[in-house]
Amino acid sequence: MPASLVDVIMDRGVFHVLPPEKRSVYADTVHRILRPHGWLLLKCFSDKQPGTFGPYRISSKELRGYFAKKFEILSIADSTFQGTLKPNPKTLFATFRRN
Repeated sequence: MPASLVDVIMDRGVFHVLPPEKRSVYADTVHRILRPHGWLLLKCFSDKQPGTFGPYRISSKELRGYFAKKFEILSIADSTFQGTLKPNPKTLFATFRRN
């Protein structure tokens, strides 16, 4: 995929299914395909979500660790996934801007 291809990436289903050893590659790839000052909007399962079924649980500290070197971290907030599961699964919604 070419570099500096897009202005915005919205991920609400990829990052949290990647095993930990693949997440740095994800961050590097997103950085490469975003244009300078491009936006990454990321929603992932939170470590506050009980249980182990489904995607990996991610903490805000982990998000900072994967993205802080190449992105400005604008926000990381508690959120939920809207859908058929009740109660709604707990998530983190993060906004990053490419350096």
